[in-house]
Amino acid sequence: MGAQLAGRVAVVTGGGGSIGRAVALTFARHGASVLVSDYGGRHNTIGRGSVTAADKVVAKIREMGGVAIADYSDVTQLVTGENIVNTAVTRWGRLDILFHAAGIARNVPNGT
Repeated sequence: MGAQLAGRVAVVTGGGGSIGRAVALTFARHGASVLVSDYGGRHNTIGRGSVTAADKVVAKIREMGGVAIADYSDVTQLVTGENIVNTAVTRWGRLDILFHAAGIARNVPNGT
């Protein structure tokens, strides 16, 4: 584990997969405590998929010796964003980095 971000706290929305996952792991490798937020949205349809994506990233960070917690909030609501920030601040006393990678693709032919 690196020390470039030691003592820093990061929130990564969409942290369970793709770019968000890579960013969350990178922050952790450099010493940040990471709140991995992922609603578990499906990539090919509208709605919720599995919340285990965030859990898997948190487990990986912990295996690397890092510090992380999972969050399963839907970031489309203002109050949810506030709650995510409050969770990080309550847990670690600060928030230094917010990386927003959450997204959803709704342009799916025939809903499949």
